Amino acid sequence: GDSVVLYTDGITEARHPGDGRQFDESGVLDVLTRLSPDADADAIAAAVADAAYTYADHHAADDSGVVVVRILEPSRSAFVKTSSATPAWSGSAPTAASTLSPSITE
Repeated sequence: GDSVVLYTDGITEARHPGDGRQFDESGVLDVLTRLSPDADADAIAAAVADAAYTYADHHAADDSGVVVVRILEPSRSAFVKTSSATPAWSGSAPTAASTLSPSITE
């Protein structure tokens, strides 16, 4: 199925402590291209959030989050799975949530 990945600027602006470079859109794309095409919404959201978290050596100057919408069945009454993840910046626990809801496509 198809996926839509949304992320806040806190993900792309996560800075590497050694040289100050940002994780940037290229970091997000790198993570996404390494994932299996069958990865579910939870795995996609967690992979992007965790990569930014690791890149910034577990520190951030901004809040961050990732939301993934994944089409599970390409049919008239498809199901859409949404998942979100927030990295565990500054020692707080990471959060994640997911829902499954019917969607009618035209």
